[in-house]
Parts: sequence; C-alpha cells; structure tokens
Amino acid sequence: MLIGIVALIVLIRFPLTEGRAVNLDLLSIYSDPFIIYGYLVSIAFFTALYQAFKLLSYIGQNKIFSLNSFKALKTIKYCAIILSLSIVMAVLFIITSHHPDDDPAGFIAMGIITTFITLVVATTANVFERTLQQAMDIKSKNDLIYKIKFMKQAPTLFLKFVISLIGIIVLASCSAFTWQLITTREMLFLPILIILWLTAIPFFLALYQAIKLLGYIDRNIAFSELSLQALKKIKYFAITISAIYVAGMPFLFYVADQDDAPGAVGFGIIFIFASIVIATFATVLQKLVQSGLAMKSENDLTI
Repeated sequence: MLIGIVALIVLIRFPLTEGRAVNLDLLSIYSDPFIIYGYLVSIAFFTALYQAFKLLSYIGQNKIFSLNSFKALKTIKYCAIILSLSIVMAVLFIITSHHPDDDPAGFIAMGIITTFITLVVATTANVFERTLQQAMDIKSKNDLIYKIKFMKQAPTLFLKFVISLIGIIVLASCSAFTWQLITTREMLFLPILIILWLTAIPFFLALYQAIKLLGYIDRNIAFSELSLQALKKIKYFAITISAIYVAGMPFLFYVADQDDAPGAVGFGIIFIFASIVIATFATVLQKLVQSGLAMKSENDLTI
C-alpha cells in the first residue's frame, strides 16, 4: 500500500517538476500526450499492486492454494510484462524525438533500470506460479474432491537466462561507471560508486540464490528446506540493499544538489522500493513453501 501511495504521489508531482512546465498551465501540463501515456501505463502497475494485495489476503485467510491465487499471480506476471514493454517503448520514443538541447541520458538510464525491475517482478511471479502449481498438485493428492488440471511445467531455462542477463548488465553498468569515474576523476560521484559496489555484493548473491531456487524447482524439490534457506537469503540480501541505499540517501541528495542532477535521488528511491518489493515477494514465497512443506509431510504420513 505504501508503494502505491508513493507511486501515486510521484505520478501527480513529477509532471510539475519538468523544466518545460514552468511556463505552462496545469491543463497543458497534464494533457501532454507523453504524460497521458504514462498514466495509461500506470494502470498495469496499480493492477499488479491490487493483485498482490489480494494474494496477501489469501495467505492471511489460509487460501493460498487456490485458483484465485493462481490467477492473481498470472495477472501480476502479465502486468509486469506490459510495464516492461511500455517502458521500452517510452525510452525509444524519447531517444528518437527528444529536443537537441535536452539530455535524455537520465531518463534512458531510469527506463533501463525500471525495465529490469519489472522483468525481475515478472520472473518472481513466474516462480510463484510454478511453485503454487506444485503445492496445489500436492493438495490434490490429499483431497480427492478438489481436482485441478495443471498445465505441464515449462523449463526454467528462460528464467535463468533473464536472471543471468540482469546480472551481466548490472556488472557491466557498475564497471562502466567505475571506468568513467577513473578517467574523468570526478570525485563528486565517488559516494555513488561506493554505494553501487556495496549493494552489488548482496545483489549478485541474491541472483545466485534465485538460480539455485530455480534449480530446486527443476528437480521437483521446491518444497524443501533448501528452498526455504534460499528464500531467506534472498529476503535478507534485498533488505540489506534497501538499508544501504537508505543510509546513502544523504550522499545522493548532496550529489544531486551539487551537480544539479535530481535523477540521482530518483535512482536511490527506485532501488529502495524495488528491494522492498523483492523482499516482500521472497517473504510471501517463503510462507508458501512452508505451507507446502507442512502439506507434503501430512501427505507422506497419510500414505
């Protein structure tokens, strides 16, 4: 809910902060086609948040192993994919049509980051979906009245590819920024570089645990202590990343003020909330695995 409130505030406030908005009235600002496009795309974002809220309520009602949960996960996955494609289209539009005097680098970088965040969410939702299928399969063995036909599980190769690609791009981006700082010797950005590499360590460790988790799903041992340990580590790594960025926000504000680059603060806020989202997803999936483990042990005792 907090993420939704912050996102709504940003959507309302952001159009007023653009440089060209100084000489425009409110109607002209909010009727801009690009702003309207952003509001239309945000429908998918708020739909995904609503489905996530419903999913959490199903967990609270002990109804996580149901078709409603399965449908909620599918909707979240599709919303994340729609968001990713929409952001890519917006970035391409800015690249091809921006004013010669404008520097689109900040927007492009923000677009790339948010695109990969949405890909992470889509991948996580897919993992949820596959794990829930296994849990419901276990439940169907215990309850003969509750029969559900499952689609055959697709290989996790694509998910592993997405995670690996994210890791490669993040490593390349950190390395490129480091090289740029070394060659230009702009020590003003040194705090940002330190924050990047400090958060890169738990980030890559979390990606490694995610790949291990996909391996457990492939081996049909998603409901195991190994999966629980992997999810716990992913959650703690995400919390660590968020905490580092929160601690580093004063430095980001200083850099943004000195270099007149408000995008630095925006990056920090995006990473904080993205880490919180991943930590929340990991916590929910952890509860799902715990419930599945309990159901599996009950099934084994019955047999």
